[in-house]
Amino acid sequence: MLLIFHSCFIVVTCSIPDALPSHLSSQNNNCTSGSTIEYDSTCSFDCETGYNISDSTSISCTESGALSTDLPNCTVVTCSIPDAFPPYVSPINNDCASGSTIDYNSTCFFTCDTGYNTSDSTSISCTESGTLSTDLPNCTVVTCSFPDAFPLHVSPINNDCAPESTMEYNSTCSFSCDTGYNTLDSTSISCTESGALSTGIPNCTVVTCSIPDALPSHLSSQNKNCTSGSTIEYNSTCSFACETGYNISNSTSISCTESGALSTDLPNCTGNYIFFSSLDIHKTIDST
Repeated sequence: MLLIFHSCFIVVTCSIPDALPSHLSSQNNNCTSGSTIEYDSTCSFDCETGYNISDSTSISCTESGALSTDLPNCTVVTCSIPDAFPPYVSPINNDCASGSTIDYNSTCFFTCDTGYNTSDSTSISCTESGTLSTDLPNCTVVTCSFPDAFPLHVSPINNDCAPESTMEYNSTCSFSCDTGYNTLDSTSISCTESGALSTGIPNCTVVTCSIPDALPSHLSSQNKNCTSGSTIEYNSTCSFACETGYNISNSTSISCTESGALSTDLPNCTGNYIFFSSLDIHKTIDST
C-alpha cells in the first residue's frame, strides 16, 4: 500500500495597528492601518510635510508574528526665534518672544515702536525645513521734512532745522522772528509719528506802533501816514512841526520801536510871547 502524506504550510502574518500615529502615512499600499503583512515583508513609513520622523522609517514582520518594532512617531518641525530682536521691534503674538520656538506653519507678526516704521515684511512663518521664512524686520526712525523755504522774517534757533532738512520723530525745532516782527503762532514744531510736522512754520508780522488819537495842540505831522489815530510799522519815522508862531519843545521826530512803543512822546508846541517893559509902553504912547 502506498501511503501519500501531504504537508501543509501556514504563512505567518503580522497585523498593522488599526490607527497609525498622528501625521504618519505608509509608503506601501498593503501597509495601511488595520491590514496584515506576511512574514519577512517590510513596510515603509513617512511623516507629513512639516513633521519629522523620530524612529525607524521601516518595520518588518517577524517569524513570531510580531512587528519588528513599534510604528514610528512624527514630531512637528519647530523654528527658533532669535534671542534678541532688532532695535524698536516688538512681537504682536504673545508666543513669539525672543528665544522662543514656533511650530511648522505658525506665523508671528511684528510691529515697530511708535515713531518707527519698516519696509520689510512684518510677518514670519516657520517652514518645513525648520527655518524662519524671512529675517526679522528692521525698524527705522520716522523723519519729517522741512519746506524748501521758510516764511519771511522767520529763522530757526536750532542749526539743524534749516529749510529742506529733516528731523527725526519726537525732535523739536524752535523758531523766532526777526527784530521788529512777532507772531501769534506756535514757535516750536515737532516731528510726529506719522512723518508730518506738528504744525506749520510760524508767520511773522511786522510790529506796529499807534499814533495817539489826538495830537498836542498846534502840532501837525509832516508825513501823510502819521496822522492822529494811525499806526506806523517798526523802524518807520514820523516828523512833526508846530504851527506858525509856536515853538516845538522836544524832538521833531519819533520812530516805532521793536517793542511796539513809540521811541518818545509826541513833542509839544509853545507860543512865542513878546514882553514889553512899561517904559517901552510909555514911549510908544508919547510918540503918538
